[in-house]
Parts: sequence; C-alpha cells; structure tokens
Amino acid sequence: MLQATLSKLVGCILGAFLLAVSTGGQETPPQFRYLGSTDRDATMRCIASVYGKPALWDRIGTSLLIQPCPATPAELTDVLTRRGIRIFDAQDFMYVVPEKLFQFCDHPQELYPGGPVQAWPTLKWSSITVHLNVQKWSKDEELPAQANQIAKQILQQARMIPLAVSQGPEEGFPNKGAVDADVNIAIWQGSLGPAGEQSVVACINGRGRTEFATARLVYGELRDGKYVMLWGSPLFNILHGNIYFADINADGWKEILIDSSNYGNHEYPMLVIFDHEGHEITRQTKCNTAIAADANFTAEDGTCAIFGEDVDFSNDVNFPADPEEAAKLPQDIYVTSWDGDGQNHTFKLVKGIYVPGPPITGPFPPAPPIPPEPTAADAAGHNNQGLELMRQKNYSSAELEFERASLITGYKNPLYANNVGFAYYMEQRYDLAVYWLQKTVALDPKRAVAYLNLGDALAKLNRNPEARDAYKKYLELAPNSKAAPDVKEKLAAPPLKP
Repeated sequence: MLQATLSKLVGCILGAFLLAVSTGGQETPPQFRYLGSTDRDATMRCIASVYGKPALWDRIGTSLLIQPCPATPAELTDVLTRRGIRIFDAQDFMYVVPEKLFQFCDHPQELYPGGPVQAWPTLKWSSITVHLNVQKWSKDEELPAQANQIAKQILQQARMIPLAVSQGPEEGFPNKGAVDADVNIAIWQGSLGPAGEQSVVACINGRGRTEFATARLVYGELRDGKYVMLWGSPLFNILHGNIYFADINADGWKEILIDSSNYGNHEYPMLVIFDHEGHEITRQTKCNTAIAADANFTAEDGTCAIFGEDVDFSNDVNFPADPEEAAKLPQDIYVTSWDGDGQNHTFKLVKGIYVPGPPITGPFPPAPPIPPEPTAADAAGHNNQGLELMRQKNYSSAELEFERASLITGYKNPLYANNVGFAYYMEQRYDLAVYWLQKTVALDPKRAVAYLNLGDALAKLNRNPEARDAYKKYLELAPNSKAAPDVKEKLAAPPLKP
C-alpha cells in the first residue's frame, strides 16, 4: 500500500537484494546485500541451490526468471531446456548458455542484435571446464590467512559473473570438444576505516586462459576474527584495470576505486567508486554500458561509470600547497570530453553522488558554480513521479523514483522508504520489499501501513511467524482501519495468505 505526498532529481542508485538469514531467535547477523539485483540473479541462485555449485552464464539476459525454483536437477534441467537454455557441469561451477548458440545461423542480427555483421561459428562444445583460482590481490601482497574460507563463503552467497566463452577471441574459440576457462577470486585484507577496522575486498574476475573484462566486487569485514560478507557490487569493466583505495569523499573511510578502460581505437578511461557501504558514488543517470570491453552488462545489473577522454582527481591536478587541509574536503573529478555530451566538466560530490557541473572551456582546474543541493521539494517531486508511475503499473521505474527521493533525504524519510518497499512488492521482489519496509518501521515505529506491507511481503516469503507479528502490530496501531477485517482473516487462515 502506497502513501502519497508530493515530487524531481539528482543521481541514481541501484536497488539492493538482501539475503535474509534465520538465526532461530539469536542475534541476527548483518544481511548480505546484492546491489543491482535482477531476475537472472534469482535464477542463478536457484541453479546454485539445486546443483550445489555457483552458476556462471554466457549471453543470458537479465529477465530470465525460473520461478518457482524446481526441487531436483532433472526438473531444473527440463525447465531450462524448455526455455532454450543449455546447462553444463563445469567442474567447479555450473555454466548456462543459450541453446541457439549451438545452432547454425546465417542471420547474425537475429542471434546477436546490435552485434557484429558476421555470426560467430556455431558452438560445438562437448564439455566446458571452469577452474577456480583463489589469488593474491597483487604479487607484492600476501594472501590473507582465511582466504580459502572467505572464497568458500563467497561462492556460497555471492553472485558470480558472466563468462562469455562463446565470444573468446583466441583461435579455436568456439571450438570442438572440451573448453577450458578460469574464474579467479582475488582477495585483499586491510584497514579502510579510521578506527583500523579490518576490511576484506574480493574481486571475482575471469582473467586466465581467455581474458574476460567483466568483474564484480564482494565487500566484507573481519568481526571478532570472523569474516562477515556485507555487500556484492553490480558488474563492472576491469579491462586494463586497477583497483585501489583512497579517501575521496573526505569521510574518513577509504573508498574503493576502479580505474579501467574500454576497447577501441582510443582507450578511454572509465572510473567507478564505491564507498565502504556499497554506494556507487560515481553512478551517472546517463549510463552508457555499451562502452565496457565485454559489453556484458546493462544499467540494470552493472555500474554506470564516469567516462571520458581523460579523467583526473582535483588533487592530482592542483597539487595543493597543504595536502592535509585538502584531504578534509571531497575531491572533485575533472573529465575531458565527457561521454555525456563530449564537453569538459568538473564533477562534484552532491548528496553522496558525483554530478557534473556546467560545461567549461579552457584548462582545468576551472571554478564552476557548485551544483545546487537537492531540496525537500526535489525529493517530494521524485515521490510524486513514482506515484504516477505506480498508477501506470511501471513498478521498476517507480522504485527508482522513490529511492531517489529517499537518497535526497539521507534515507531517513519513512514515507519514501515505505513506497520503495511497496514498489518492490508489486514487482514480486519480496526480499527487497522486506528490507525497505523493515527500514521504514525502524524510522517510524508507528507507521501502521508499513507493518501491513511488511506482513504481506513476509508472507510471500513463507516467513509466517514474522508476518504474523507484523500483522498484529498493524492491528494494534490501526484497529479500526478499512484493512483491519482483511488482516484478521489473514491471521485466522493457516498458512498465511497475503
């Protein structure tokens, strides 16, 4: 159930899917957040749960959804076959690929819309083996003592990456017989925070026998000596890439910076930055993911990098006279020939997101006006736009508008959080709905409608004891509401029906 008020924009942030953990009444551990989650991710989790191995994919779109998840490998294989998907047991992984890639095609645009003029040769694989390698972050660093246990937990919980072996450039791909490829988990452990917290950053990538350029981060921390996974990033480009750590936004924590480049006649730099909470602080509303080297992700499941002919940080250009004082302020980002409009821009940090200032001429550093801070009216405008999109049943777009409203208010407005949760509920993305609705009642424990929405979402996940508690709280707060009789019926009907 939505709550209306009014609604306009800055920045964009992907939704987060959370893995809920039942602890039998014990203290609930932090929930692992899947940033940029899609229907395909749910299907890959289904495959992993049925086969007992993490799943990789090749040319599988984000809309592939197998629901409900079959109980046995035979049933799942049958469902995938009927959906035109072939599945391989690839040793350390399961591997899924469209069946049509194994069929002759002389109309490449049908198989690869927007792709090359000539079709790839028809695949003739008899098997595919994907080897797992746990690696040091760099040749000069030691592998953390818990590396193998950390990698095992990542394989159990985190999403994997696309491994487009069908696009392999080496001679012999696609080849007959057995095919070999690699997936690596590179692990770094060290302090990113001001109090010496032990962070663990892992990069899942496909560099090896064939160089694939799409990767994913998994961030966790060592708490009382135990590894706790906290979030997994959207997909990003890693071609000619370097991942390093620096406090860019002057919050006392080092951010995770991904500096890579694209293919083409000119290798233009691409910049992605995550903070330690998983926010993609460089995410752009104009998102050109086609520039990524593998082109294996979209704005739905991938990052939206700052991209131009040249990308620099202000302190690297200005060489401040007092570095200590300069470090107390967020750095600007200077972009030459920004992909957004081909002009030069200074990007400034506004409400936690880097946004471009007006076009400039002349050398950097310029002195453009600081982009205006978004206001409560802007947040209300986004919420209003979300309500209109909900009326049009465009739930995914509505969710983005509601979340933008929530971002502007620092995620502290319960009305906007409730609306994000309800939009996710209408998208049938119930875990996400639960996350946002739990956030809502934490912000405002007396917001009755949020307990109703939370109960419905929990019931959809068969988390019936928690759903009953939410429904009872709703009745406690709104005993005479129009929805109260229906809620009483839900409580009286085992099992619960949202």
